[in-house]
Amino acid sequence: MKISKGLKQAYALQDFVFDATLALKRRLRNTGKLVIGREDASAIASLVKAWEACQERIRIHRYKPMPGVLRPEKAKPRKSLVARASEGEPTPALEPPSEPQATVKAEAPVEGAP
Repeated sequence: MKISKGLKQAYALQDFVFDATLALKRRLRNTGKLVIGREDASAIASLVKAWEACQERIRIHRYKPMPGVLRPEKAKPRKSLVARASEGEPTPALEPPSEPQATVKAEAPVEGAP
């Protein structure tokens, strides 16, 4: 796959946004305690949105579909016994189960018995 100019720019901008976010994090932790004001929270939200936009552009340039867009194909329905009978194919004979028959074990004649 040829790497386009737009893809390179999206990666570069994403790296810049990430570095800017880390710099903001370092500045906010100068006192040893993380203190976030209204302007800082707005800046963080803007950086996150910019990073997500870069991710979207990269996805588009790499021709990756959105998650959930590609669905697996439905399985083809199996042929039923009724369909086989209409096609002229023999169907297996369905017989009711037979009752078990009692088996009598005959004793073998013993030699010398009257």
